[in-house]
Amino acid sequence: FFFIKSSLSAQSPGRTDRTTMSPCQTVTLMSSRSSDEARDELRSSDRSSEMMRDEPSRGSQLPLLALFILSLFGVLSATLATCYMLPILQGDRALYISANYSFHHKTFANDWGTIGTDYGLAVAMFLPALHLLRSSPQSSRDLSLPAACLLLLYSLSVITGGACHHSFTTLESMNTATFRALWTVCVGSVTAAGAFLGICGSALAKVSSESPNRLFRVLIVPRWWWYLYGGALTALVAAGRFSMERPAADIFLAGITQTPPTVYTVVAMASNSWGAGTLKARLQLAVGSFLNAPLLPLYGILVRRGLPLGVVNTILHCNLLLAWGLQAMGYISFSDDVLARKIKAGKKA
Repeated sequence: FFFIKSSLSAQSPGRTDRTTMSPCQTVTLMSSRSSDEARDELRSSDRSSEMMRDEPSRGSQLPLLALFILSLFGVLSATLATCYMLPILQGDRALYISANYSFHHKTFANDWGTIGTDYGLAVAMFLPALHLLRSSPQSSRDLSLPAACLLLLYSLSVITGGACHHSFTTLESMNTATFRALWTVCVGSVTAAGAFLGICGSALAKVSSESPNRLFRVLIVPRWWWYLYGGALTALVAAGRFSMERPAADIFLAGITQTPPTVYTVVAMASNSWGAGTLKARLQLAVGSFLNAPLLPLYGILVRRGLPLGVVNTILHCNLLLAWGLQAMGYISFSDDVLARKIKAGKKA
């Protein structure tokens, strides 16, 4: 009997035979097992309670997602309707005749006033973008990175525009795939820039919502919404839907698409007092954002007065330099100083 028992113990050393346990050991084993079972039940109840808590949050996100998708279609429809109706309301419909990159008349400037100001604008936008990428604090990257992308797209638009004005001097050359590709980049950069303009507004709205100086709440539009907005409009540009008989008119139509992100960004900025010493940065950003708006009616007025296209383009490019320059200074001020201080103060609090 002892031989068999010792053999069984040797075969299963980790096993404890209840027949050989004392009453105290039996009670200890039962209490340990009951405590393990209680622990398992507590864990399972915690998991079920977490799932119950997550289910309402997931359910509450679905209506918000549907609202964002519906608003995307609504804003896109309203923007495209404005692109169609505004020239008609201004009496400039003759300047906006659809071409779809099949031109019948050459109304495209090739003078050095147009080309030089295009290249000058490209350099003027590239330098502040480089500053935002290299020198802005890490804490304000949510604003400085999309602002740098915005300025780089401005630079890309005018440098490809300058290349087109420099290289395509005849009607035949304008009706080529090369011109279409370069001019699509020029105009598409403007529509794509609207996405990053909106992302800048979302970054401002997020910081403002977490600040005690908030004046009113602004809905934080997710990045994917702006990417879809800019991507859809840029796809229409590539399809030729923005192509007019006067190529300069394409840029004005593309500029109209920046209205929703511009308004959103300025409202997000106005939703917070941002503390003392920020008035200059706020004015730079607000004035620079809307300074391009008068160019749409101004273009028609100058053309109807019979001014040469080169003179018209030079005047418009000077206005662009002022508007985009103010935007660049405003974004640099917010990224380097205003947002950095605000985020730092929030972390200390």
